[in-house]
Amino acid sequence: MADTKIPPTQGDQNPFNDFIASVRDFVDSSMSDLVKSAGKDEDAPLVQSTAETIQKQFIKVLDETSKYYAETNSMARANANDFLHVQSGTDLVKSLTATTKKMANAKFGKGFFTWLAKNITEIKKLIGMILGHKLINSTTEV
Repeated sequence: MADTKIPPTQGDQNPFNDFIASVRDFVDSSMSDLVKSAGKDEDAPLVQSTAETIQKQFIKVLDETSKYYAETNSMARANANDFLHVQSGTDLVKSLTATTKKMANAKFGKGFFTWLAKNITEIKKLIGMILGHKLINSTTEV
């Protein structure tokens, strides 16, 4: 799984970059923790495969989102930053990372995976809204 580690982001500090960095950290550390916690359980291969798939998916999504953000106009970037600030996107993801880390030593059950799936969906919704801002506002150059 080491070859799928999400690379760190580059750039200045702003709500968007902070959010992207926190999502990368969440996916990388949480998926690693899940795989470690599965140990030699009969479901360990399933957990590892799923974790690798999630990591690869998020690498692509975050790279594309960062590309769109960099290519859009300053008004759309400001809207995305404002949106993430109001939604506390980075705080949400950091909280998820901390909670997942605390749970890493526990035996994961259906409730945990339901919680994890719900929160991954929430992260994807935030990313989708950022991309929506980009697509809506990219026609007006500032």
